Amino acid sequence: MKQIWLLGMVLTLALSGVASAADSPTFSDEVVRIVQERCQTCHRPGEHAPFSLITYADVFTRRADIRDQIDWRTMPPWKPVPGFGSFLESRRLSDEERATILKWIDAGAKAGPPIQISTLNPTGVPDIKPRVAVKPQIGAIAYRPDGKLLALGTYKEVRLADPAGKILGALTGHKEQVRAVAFSPDGALLAAAGGQPGRKGEVKIWDVEKRSVIRTIEGHADCIYAVAFSPDGKTLVGAGRTKLRVWDVTTGKTIQASDLKTGFSKKALSALALSPDGRSLAVSGKQDDKHVIALYDVKTAKRTKTLEGHAEFLFPLSFTSDGNTLAGAGLETIYLWDFDQGTKLSKGSVAVSPWQG
Repeated sequence: MKQIWLLGMVLTLALSGVASAADSPTFSDEVVRIVQERCQTCHRPGEHAPFSLITYADVFTRRADIRDQIDWRTMPPWKPVPGFGSFLESRRLSDEERATILKWIDAGAKAGPPIQISTLNPTGVPDIKPRVAVKPQIGAIAYRPDGKLLALGTYKEVRLADPAGKILGALTGHKEQVRAVAFSPDGALLAAAGGQPGRKGEVKIWDVEKRSVIRTIEGHADCIYAVAFSPDGKTLVGAGRTKLRVWDVTTGKTIQASDLKTGFSKKALSALALSPDGRSLAVSGKQDDKHVIALYDVKTAKRTKTLEGHAEFLFPLSFTSDGNTLAGAGLETIYLWDFDQGTKLSKGSVAVSPWQG
């Protein structure tokens, strides 16, 4: 009788071990989707994270570090403290996601059956529809050269308005927030740029009169934050946080592709602006604990000057129409620099009342 009881215990333990192993998540059936949605925005080639988490081997190699970060709740980074309201597009792991990854690592971090990566959601960003009407925030603005039309970059569209602010029409179909707009020198074309942060940049070139898209240009691995036409209108320059691109306006083909090496601290790049002739790029950020504006030659992607004299992040940067003066704005202060000389011209405090369309 005792022998039968012992045999039953052994079988029970063995079967429970098999069941436990069978119930453990694998990379291919559960973990990969969490990694795609929560980690790969930054942990991918060309982005600011120190290593990639694209393949099973990438994640398996870093499993101990991942476990620590999840235990400490430091990754994915998300500053709002729980218990003080909810936020759209929160990057914080849910309790279920956290438990799944920890259980996977503790069970040996198995790969699971082979999968086709192409069948997975490539971005993991849901298209969330607001329950109430929301006034779109204006993220970019440009005057047509004749001064009779304004282009306002908003969420997934560009609004066209007269100088008095009356909306005349909308150019729709953009994937995300439109972060930069620029008219061609003759005012016939409008370039509107943006895209999905950390995933894909996008520029649409519009025929302003016909309100129709001439072409859509993609190729950046991140948002495009600044655009400018060349003086002859034949080429278009686009700048992201780490890349510079020059395209042929007629064909949409890439003429130049350059890496932008700022040397700024991580997450310390705050704004970009292209000169009206598309030859110079201004990038504001923080380098070695000092706030600076780095100026680059677009053709060579090399830094030509460094502007100083401000002690805060500058979120908008803008050149005057003649390209001689660069303006930057902090929370309550506007700074002006002589672009050619690289010297600060003035500094002043202003009260700002944001206009939302």
